[in-house]
Amino acid sequence: MENWLWLIYGPAQLIERSPTTGFAIGALALVAQAVRSTVRGDRVSREWLRYPLVLCGLLWLLFSLYELQMIAVGLGLATTRLRLDLIVLTPILYGVSVFGIMSLLGIGGGSTPTRVDDGRAADDPAEVNSSTDDKDVR
Repeated sequence: MENWLWLIYGPAQLIERSPTTGFAIGALALVAQAVRSTVRGDRVSREWLRYPLVLCGLLWLLFSLYELQMIAVGLGLATTRLRLDLIVLTPILYGVSVFGIMSLLGIGGGSTPTRVDDGRAADDPAEVNSSTDDKDVR
């Protein structure tokens, strides 16, 4: 039973024991993606926020701030043993972290965000003339 509790409460225990660890994990993920983007020659734009490592880093930073706030308010693990919020937040944190690590290692799908293409070409004559096709000219 102790291992099961550590699995659910692990990130919160980590931040409670060493508050800077969560920030270090988040910063490390952001720096790793920044280096990776620089090596590839990618520009920093809105799409940069769609990389899995960036999402992972930002989530760890937000979770660290949340846990520090919980400790400051007195609702940390030292005062309460049952934290229902961690039953929801920890699997999300684990899932995004695994997805970010897989992206870093190149396992799975593409590690770069892709634009959604609706299948039409920009110079499609049907699209250009669609406004005149709808009108009934007599």
